[in-house]
Amino acid sequence: MKLLKLFLAAFLVFIVLFSVKSQWIPCQGIEGAKTEDIILHDSDLFIITAGNGINKKSIFATTWDSVSVIGGLLKIRSIGDALFCSGFTCNLLISLNNGLTWEEIADCPYIEDMETVDSCLFIMDYYLLRSVDYGETWTNVNPSFSSEPLQHIYAQEGILFCEINNVDSIFKSEDYGESWTSFPITGMEGYIRDIYAFDEKLWIGSGEGAYVYDNNALTWNKIQDSLPENSYVNSFYEDSGMLYCCTNHGYFGFNAQDSIWVNNSEGLESRACWAACRVGNSIYLATDSGPFIKSEGEDWLPDYDDLFGIPVTQVFVVGSRTYALAKGNIYYSDDIPNGFEILETQDYCQPRQMIVTDTSWYLGSDCGFLISIDSGQSWTAQNAGIEGITILDIALTDQYYFAQLGVWGSPLFRTRVDSIAWEKVPNERISTDVGDIDAINNVLFARSFAYDSLYKSEDYGTTFEAILDAGDGTAYFFVKDDKLFILRGYENVVYSDDYGLSWQILISDLESDYIYCMDITGNLETTVIGGFVGPWDPVNYLSMYSPDHPYGEDIIENLPPYQWSTINQVLFDNGRIYVCPSSGGLWYRDDLMVNIKEDDLSKKQPSDSLKIFPNPVSNYLTMVLQEKGGQSEYLIFDQLGQMMKRNLCERDNSETTFDVSGFPQGVYFIVIRNSKGILQAAKFVKVD
Repeated sequence: MKLLKLFLAAFLVFIVLFSVKSQWIPCQGIEGAKTEDIILHDSDLFIITAGNGINKKSIFATTWDSVSVIGGLLKIRSIGDALFCSGFTCNLLISLNNGLTWEEIADCPYIEDMETVDSCLFIMDYYLLRSVDYGETWTNVNPSFSSEPLQHIYAQEGILFCEINNVDSIFKSEDYGESWTSFPITGMEGYIRDIYAFDEKLWIGSGEGAYVYDNNALTWNKIQDSLPENSYVNSFYEDSGMLYCCTNHGYFGFNAQDSIWVNNSEGLESRACWAACRVGNSIYLATDSGPFIKSEGEDWLPDYDDLFGIPVTQVFVVGSRTYALAKGNIYYSDDIPNGFEILETQDYCQPRQMIVTDTSWYLGSDCGFLISIDSGQSWTAQNAGIEGITILDIALTDQYYFAQLGVWGSPLFRTRVDSIAWEKVPNERISTDVGDIDAINNVLFARSFAYDSLYKSEDYGTTFEAILDAGDGTAYFFVKDDKLFILRGYENVVYSDDYGLSWQILISDLESDYIYCMDITGNLETTVIGGFVGPWDPVNYLSMYSPDHPYGEDIIENLPPYQWSTINQVLFDNGRIYVCPSSGGLWYRDDLMVNIKEDDLSKKQPSDSLKIFPNPVSNYLTMVLQEKGGQSEYLIFDQLGQMMKRNLCERDNSETTFDVSGFPQGVYFIVIRNSKGILQAAKFVKVD
């Protein structure tokens, strides 16, 4: 019996369940996605979300479904029963079954832009090509008086516009490219984002705002004073005889009588908007946080259920509560399956890096350096000497705070803890291009791109010395449990527990050159490494290393394959793994049994603490839960570590019975756990 208990404990500690067809689960409550395009096709809405391809929903449905895992898309358009899409990482694609499947259009040159006008499909490579047969054949309709390559094309009903490189004019065609009219753009400033014809006038949306063409004076007039400061116009939209614009600060309608823009952004909270379309009596809007809907006489309301594309910059755990930083908010959850809520905060700013201690929370943000002593509910700025400057990264010691400023070429700054007065660190080696910073027991570490190395300081940043054998400054470093880790892509991960004096190899022969993050279990038994494989075909990289898988096992599985993005953070917490794709929300899984220490089981007597009967069992197994309070779950594994069953149970002295008749004959293990860890365990034998 003693050997059996030792085997069970060892099994629960070291087993890694790679044979399970497991699922990454998106965290509910942190919802939305940067939505760059939206159209209505038949009775379905289609959107393009940044890096996550195409999602759609029926106008009668409440949630969005993914219809494409292709990342890097920019536009989606339709002609008749055909859908077309294009983007950075794909050529021209067509779907004839409402987005269920997509095929690349054969013999189509590599394109940089795509539009439709009525029944014509236009693409832009070097020149402008038109197809009237869904891409089977193409006709060159480039403005004949220019041999320069095209820059962009824009379209609205019956009209096509194009912008040509190194030509100080834009071009308009109302006969599908057969003839063109040119308009000079002298006097118009900023990068062109949209061109639109309305009320016999021509409009341009640019990075400097909105411009309208004066047909008499042949000049462009800027109409910007009534838009928020630093607004740019992403697109124009015409509805009910009125012109609207989608900007980085909301949605505005043009009052022609007073020649001003009127704010129509109630409910958007200054979100960046990209495109709009009408559905019945409502307007749908693509925003940085997902689709919003506005009915007549009402405010904008979010309509992004089951979209998980908001970038989460950091996830951390304090006590039994999990926190996530995303889109300028602090989200928290006391029960991950039930989702996250937004923490009400005061004087808080767009976060960059958070450090939590026993007494305070410290934040590097777009508003500088902030401190909270009430678990993030209120914040006090401490910015004397660095006013108005973004802070990208922070580090703490007992006498000094350190900050990496968000200014190109900025040196490292520090301030005394007891008297806030930020100053440059007095050392030329850390004078420019500082990357990551962190500290272990008052030893400061800083990565310098300028000098291509990792440095440490044992006198609070007054002097620095290069860390030998750490690799060049392009390698990321990671600190945990008083250990310093260096992630050297396509080489190895090494660590030091003596501040960089000596090194040990943790992982060899990495398969990716672009490694950004990692986390480890307390005993170094299990490691997850994230980044991406690229750069020309970039896909997320996420591998788990353990005694059973010393060469790593790909665990990316059902995570959306975001193109042009990375895994930015990995976190182990009590048997659960969190990951933060750079454009894909917060995802977790808790079926790999990581970070479960032997101590968690040493205090348990599995066959005594969890009463089960009958044992052996052929059909129905009953367990009697001894400990009171709260919600927990039970998990059943076979001897190979494959999860056979998982469900919730209430620890209230009640009996729980479940069917095991479908299990093959053999030995199985049952584990009861909650957010605090393993509660009880037992072994049973299945017989026929």
